Amino acid sequence: MKCSMLFKRCFVAVLMLGLLAGSLAGCVVQQQVRQNYYTLKYKVQGVHYLDGERYEEGIRTFEKAVAENPENAEVHYYLGRCRMGAGQEALALDPLKTAAALDSLEPDYHYWLGVAFHENGEIGSEQACYERALEHDPEHVPALTYLGHIHLENGKLQEALDIYQRLVGLQSESPSVLYNRALILHRLDRTPEARLAWKAYLANYCDGPLAKKATSHLNALGDFEYRNHVIGKRTVILRKIWFEISSDRIWEGSMPSLDRLGEIFRPSKNLTLHIVAYQKQNKPLAEARAKSIKQYLLNRFPDLESHRLLVSWFGVPQRITVASSEFLEDASIQFFADTPGTRAEMEKGPEGINLSGAS
Repeated sequence: MKCSMLFKRCFVAVLMLGLLAGSLAGCVVQQQVRQNYYTLKYKVQGVHYLDGERYEEGIRTFEKAVAENPENAEVHYYLGRCRMGAGQEALALDPLKTAAALDSLEPDYHYWLGVAFHENGEIGSEQACYERALEHDPEHVPALTYLGHIHLENGKLQEALDIYQRLVGLQSESPSVLYNRALILHRLDRTPEARLAWKAYLANYCDGPLAKKATSHLNALGDFEYRNHVIGKRTVILRKIWFEISSDRIWEGSMPSLDRLGEIFRPSKNLTLHIVAYQKQNKPLAEARAKSIKQYLLNRFPDLESHRLLVSWFGVPQRITVASSEFLEDASIQFFADTPGTRAEMEKGPEGINLSGAS
């Protein structure tokens, strides 16, 4: 009888404990669901404010959300991001620090805290943040990119190069990554690799000041697959114009470069475009190629007046001076706009244009 009563009491106690545990587990689940709901809500709001550049509105919203839900990392993160967007870099540090402390496994929190440190001139703390982000996500592209930039700025060329190579392997086509990779290889005198790296940059970005510098660097290595051509007040970077062997037939792959040239030149009604062909020991072929380019542009752009396109040709290599070095290109096409400065420059001899004989 006593054993039976003891068993019943134990059973009731276990049942009560089970019900209590179930109740507590239910509360934990409900609390987690609630937190997940608010995290999603804050994420949607944060993206909305950042994408719309509504930073001040975002600051007001997330300051209120921080007061209501101070243990949620997302509200601190987006408060910091909105303050960054509003130019309040110093005020962005505390909420971003809090976000990274509340959820130390989220690499974006560490990355943006690093960006905030950078904006506040705290470079040492910045680097540590990128490294922490990479501990949790070794393929975090923005953190890798900025860490590579820091190594380059500190003169750690090999460390920076290793990171840029990793980024290229991750399919990063960031202009800074491609440019800096080529620049480091150039500085390390790894010439064959540098040539390929400059071309990889120019294949993706062939306009703007960096592209002009990249072309100059490539040309300084004696490679003229890309050239800077002065068209009026603009420097246009074009890939070398290729032809079929011993022919004036333009290679199909060169047509996009000619199309780009025509689009840029056509609106400048006050300019004349000179098409200059060089072909070592074959002046007739140089003439045929210059005229072939002119005809292509006239066919491609029917509103382009023929008298605005002048052709010249020479049966010698083109002599090209880059910095203090001189190179000879056996087969070459050069374009330039007819302005007083370029006309005077090109009237100097067989490596230039005999404007009196242009047609």
